[in-house]
Amino acid sequence: MNLRDRLRARRRALSAPLRIVAALQAAAHLARAGWFQASEHIACYLASGEEFATGSLIDTIFQHDKKCYLPVVQTLSPSPLLFARYRQDDPLQLNRYGLWEPVSHAECIVPRELDMVLLPLVGFDAAGHRLGMGAGYYDKTFAFLHEPSVAQCKMVGVGFACQEIEAIVADAWDVPLAGVLTERGISYI
Repeated sequence: MNLRDRLRARRRALSAPLRIVAALQAAAHLARAGWFQASEHIACYLASGEEFATGSLIDTIFQHDKKCYLPVVQTLSPSPLLFARYRQDDPLQLNRYGLWEPVSHAECIVPRELDMVLLPLVGFDAAGHRLGMGAGYYDKTFAFLHEPSVAQCKMVGVGFACQEIEAIVADAWDVPLAGVLTERGISYI
């Protein structure tokens, strides 16, 4: 079994009550975070499968009058992710990967203009390396963060504390995390 499979098995092993409590705890930590309070444009994701549920995080974004954006997978673009504005009760549709995304793409934001991105992960380490699903969508979309002169949005991985591992070997194209949000709090890197 490879590392991704082992980490996904850890997530799957968590009970439903623990997942609910973890999501509420993470939302409370997010609301108190300075980065969050200073942000206006925040991207999040809608969880799929055993991923960390983000409903409470999105509710926190709305409760604090922040603008929420969800990723939309693009097929013919150098940037595989587009970020569409999302409001409570906006209609959603399943994309070809079985992920929920906004039906309307009328209000989109350029990734460079996001203040904070809450992104899914399979695993993470204390150095800010993220193990995603393996397609590199976030790394390709946010490759501009490798440029030192760019005003940087905060890339914050979202997951359970049990997804932390000692070390992840990072590739040159991997965009590092600025922090990780779990049920235990936000670890700033």
